[in-house]
Amino acid sequence: MSKSKIHSQKRFAFTFLGVLAFSCLFLFFKKALVNIVPKHFLTITSFNLVASIHSILMVTSSIIYLKGMFSFDNWRKISYITVGYLVYDLLNSNYNYYIAEPLFNMTLSYIVIRYLHHLLVIRLLLLPINNYKKIAPKTFLYEISTPFLNIVLFYSNQQGTLLYKVCFICLLFTYFVFRVINFSIVFIRDVVNNSLIPSSAKAFYLLFIIMNYYWFFGLCQIFYKKFLS
Repeated sequence: MSKSKIHSQKRFAFTFLGVLAFSCLFLFFKKALVNIVPKHFLTITSFNLVASIHSILMVTSSIIYLKGMFSFDNWRKISYITVGYLVYDLLNSNYNYYIAEPLFNMTLSYIVIRYLHHLLVIRLLLLPINNYKKIAPKTFLYEISTPFLNIVLFYSNQQGTLLYKVCFICLLFTYFVFRVINFSIVFIRDVVNNSLIPSSAKAFYLLFIIMNYYWFFGLCQIFYKKFLS
């Protein structure tokens, strides 16, 4: 059996594992929290807890790899689990939209951009990235902002609380540092002039940066309207 076929089988196996594992986690949280969280918050809470667990997994594995304590092959396997998470998330997005929309004022355009974001990440993760092993783990440090985003979404109906304000500030800070600054630095230093990276990957990466700037600008607008206007 050729190496490429073995690699494809590994990729499928870990992707399927990711879909299965995160789907089971979602169902577990829905059942475990049924007597703790109000019914109308149960789905979105379970959804956000799963997202936070995924973000912790990616950030931790990326930091460990960048510190030289983790092989790239192991990090790659986790990245395929992330593809599984993104597939799970896409499958749940429509249902989550209909549940969350009246609570968190999510619009259809937000869901469309979410789909675009996930498909973009999946495409990047499935590229042959052995020639730029440091770039992908550096990039995925952006997940540091995800838990704060989930808390802000969950407490959006309690905007006067100290927890909401602190988490929103933490969200803005981590989003700016890791999704705006870090993405831009990695793109300029490691991607633009790297002849080993195909033009299509560079275009995907640039589109990702544009989306991050767009979302950060939106977060700043929300913060200004809520706390400064």
